[in-house]
Amino acid sequence: MLIMKKLKHFGLAHFAFKHEQWKQNNKNILWSFHKVFTLGVWFSTINEERETLNLQEKKEKINKMIENWQFRRLTLLGKITVIESLLASQLVYILSPLPTPSEYLKEINSLLYKFLWDGKGDKIKRTLMMNYYSKGGLKMLNIKRFNDALKAKWVQRYLDPNNKGKWKFFLDFFLGQQHFSPVILIQRMLPL
Repeated sequence: MLIMKKLKHFGLAHFAFKHEQWKQNNKNILWSFHKVFTLGVWFSTINEERETLNLQEKKEKINKMIENWQFRRLTLLGKITVIESLLASQLVYILSPLPTPSEYLKEINSLLYKFLWDGKGDKIKRTLMMNYYSKGGLKMLNIKRFNDALKAKWVQRYLDPNNKGKWKFFLDFFLGQQHFSPVILIQRMLPL
């Protein structure tokens, strides 16, 4: 019932009708109306719960990885390498498609800098740490830019004329139903 309402709400009555037909033909299937875990991602009808389930799990995993690496007496460059290659890679799959609250990014950033400075306060300004070597920095990961780049990659994939993914056809259909062009969508995503 909830799926039907959501499909109708988004102007997808055709899919709602097909869903109802399918449901009547497959009566032995148990439907979850609260939360579902598939392909490594939690889906929920409650946005806050979806964020908590997906993002909190990754935060805990990163925290455990930091615990494994924190006593290895790495240099700053060694720690930055661990952050970029092992810790940030844990976030790619979750950050790419899902909306990410800025509070979560701040928490992850705090974890990374806590690891970088052995739990003590920052010894060098974060903005300076993110600079290139030529500008006196150490190319530390900027988590906000990292997240923005992952989201921008979806726009690039969407605009690629060679991309024939089903998700792209669905998005085209959905945007067409809403009388919304891809150009307007991209303009709304880009900062002024």
